Amino acid sequence: MNNTLMNVFNNVKKTRGASLAEFAVVAAMMGTMATVAAPKFSGVGAGAEKQKTLSNMDLIAQAASNFYNAASTNEKKGRFPGQDKYTSPVGGYDATSLETIDSQREAVELALTSYTSYTNAEGSKWTSVFGKAHPDAPILEVNTDAVLGDDDTGPAGDGAYDGPVEWSFSFGGDVIASPFQDGHYIYTVIPGYGAEAPTLYVADLVNPSEYNTSLKP
Repeated sequence: MNNTLMNVFNNVKKTRGASLAEFAVVAAMMGTMATVAAPKFSGVGAGAEKQKTLSNMDLIAQAASNFYNAASTNEKKGRFPGQDKYTSPVGGYDATSLETIDSQREAVELALTSYTSYTNAEGSKWTSVFGKAHPDAPILEVNTDAVLGDDDTGPAGDGAYDGPVEWSFSFGGDVIASPFQDGHYIYTVIPGYGAEAPTLYVADLVNPSEYNTSLKP
């Protein structure tokens, strides 16, 4: 277990053991659902792939909600995987006031209207959920940093917490792969401010305009 993941466990263990136990049980259940969600889709029609990726994104959003609630209990303030704290962004949509939070949400939603391909440069403002190098959640080699931002990988990257590690932790150590050949799960977080909670956006890189969901606690 790497140091970053140990820090996650230690942070959670600092206050309430019961909350850690509850979160571990939920994470294990999410891992089981992730395993069920993982079958290969060779030869399956596009309609089934569409339903599968929508279902997968619902699982990711639910895992994010569970993580946020656990952080609310154990860190005194909720945050999403990869956030240093609730006022920190993940990806390229930063905000420093209530006004800019609103404008950045609008920017994401406007971008999603035309973000229809994994080659779109808008991807530089998003990052991988489980990491671009994870063998069980592959990404096309063409999706370099030019079209998808760097993984949020803790102290060696641009934050204190390792996003892909925390996402995998939320699934009991498992990951979910997109059913599409050109697909890959990506996310970005608009930070919170004051009493305003952060907003999470999750999408499938095959066509974020069509396949996306959001979560604001």
